[in-house]
Amino acid sequence: MSNIDKIRIKDIMSKTGFSRSTIDRVLNNREGVRARTRERVEAVLNELGYAANALDDLRKRSAPNTEVFLSEGTNPFFEQLWIGMRTALDEVLTGQNISFKGFDPYEPKTLLALLRGVREDTKCVITVGVETASVASAIDELVARGVRVVTTVSDVPMSHRAVFVGQNNFAAGKTAGRLMLEMTGSTPGSLAVMTGHLEFRHLLERRAGFEQMIGLTDPTRRVYFAEPFGGRNQPARDIFHKTLKQLPDLVGVYFCGGGQPGLFDALGETDLKSIAHEMTPSSRAALLDGSLNFAICHDILDLSRKTFSAAMNPNISHGTVPCGIHIHTSENLPQENLTSNNNLVSRGGVRPG
Repeated sequence: MSNIDKIRIKDIMSKTGFSRSTIDRVLNNREGVRARTRERVEAVLNELGYAANALDDLRKRSAPNTEVFLSEGTNPFFEQLWIGMRTALDEVLTGQNISFKGFDPYEPKTLLALLRGVREDTKCVITVGVETASVASAIDELVARGVRVVTTVSDVPMSHRAVFVGQNNFAAGKTAGRLMLEMTGSTPGSLAVMTGHLEFRHLLERRAGFEQMIGLTDPTRRVYFAEPFGGRNQPARDIFHKTLKQLPDLVGVYFCGGGQPGLFDALGETDLKSIAHEMTPSSRAALLDGSLNFAICHDILDLSRKTFSAAMNPNISHGTVPCGIHIHTSENLPQENLTSNNNLVSRGGVRPG
């Protein structure tokens, strides 16, 4: 059947009232489903215009495994990414068994362990990249055995991954630089750049773009790179206060990453001009109360959809699938943040297509 891959599970859920897990058991011919339940799902498939043999066609297909490795921890952006990825999967039945696993962004060995533990029957891996030689080597080992690897948000370009999905982070950093210069104008003073884990390439590209824009436009302006924050021993709020003491002439601060609630709380105690990345509950609140001036953001659902599309389409390879650079202020906030719901499985569990 030509359109079997476009079955929308949420449509079946809406018409039957069944849970995602129940529908999955029917679609994949698993045990533990009553005959009446199977009949109802089949009737809805027919009602939605799918051929009578849609289930048979689906079940005859191999169900290749896809493993998704996402960063987890205190960064609220990655919480949004977890939700966005699962929400994107709610839209289309992929015909694949998809599992989500988390890794510690401040301990690359946790991602390395996931990459080296990929199952033999896995055909595709989606991962947020950590740029270390060992991670790149593990990706190359997967590629050598025929696994398609797609990086998202942060790339590992030294590897042979198939494709990267995300923003042009250098351009995003340059955008931040231009906005900062327009806000600070002729006011003298230093600018601070704060970032998290330096093995995330997207953070390095953003701060490099920011530095280039400032250097080209206002070469006399001092740009100070604060020590990286994150993890148990480097609270972002403490490093921010340390930076304030070191730079009495500070006029603006650029947060390269998704932002920490503690940073925004501390920022609200100052009158600094400020720019951060990503739309999260904490950055939204900071924009609304005026402590944050701009948020440069991904559209998380767009990013998630493009990531899965790139993973499932072997014709997209050895390049980049770009995502838009969105600039938000308190006046143009998106309607709402992504929120978890009862249809989203818990972290670490298998999420069947």
